[in-house]
Amino acid sequence: MINMSPLLYLVIGLIGGGLIVAVIILLTRRGNQEPATELAKRLETIDRSLRDEFSRNREEAGAAAKNQREELTRSLEGVRSIVDVRLRQLQDDNAKQIDKMRATVDEKLQGTLEKRLGESFKLVSERLEQVHQGLGAMRQLASDVGGLQRVLTNV
Repeated sequence: MINMSPLLYLVIGLIGGGLIVAVIILLTRRGNQEPATELAKRLETIDRSLRDEFSRNREEAGAAAKNQREELTRSLEGVRSIVDVRLRQLQDDNAKQIDKMRATVDEKLQGTLEKRLGESFKLVSERLEQVHQGLGAMRQLASDVGGLQRVLTNV
């Protein structure tokens, strides 16, 4: 057998290690080419699934937005009908209160009118009574003057 020095073992080991590294590199490069196409296929599959998922999400978001708009429309209709009912009630209540106020004003005006007319008629009545008494006194005076004239004509 040949006597090999440790340096020779070291060189043979380095060459063997280099060959192993070279083989590994070559295999990974070749292996990378095949997986690159596989990777491209996978990326394409992922891209397709993402597009499908985005499309589904858009459709779901559109449907959810439509449902929310419809629900909001129904809610607004409910609010509008409640507001209409309340507004009619307020109008009816206001009309009743106005009628009550009108009746009260009419009643007070009627009372005041009757009172004033009563006072005026009483005053007119008193004046007429005074005129009547004055006329009665003038009749009496006229009759006394007539009696005096008869007496004077007889004398």
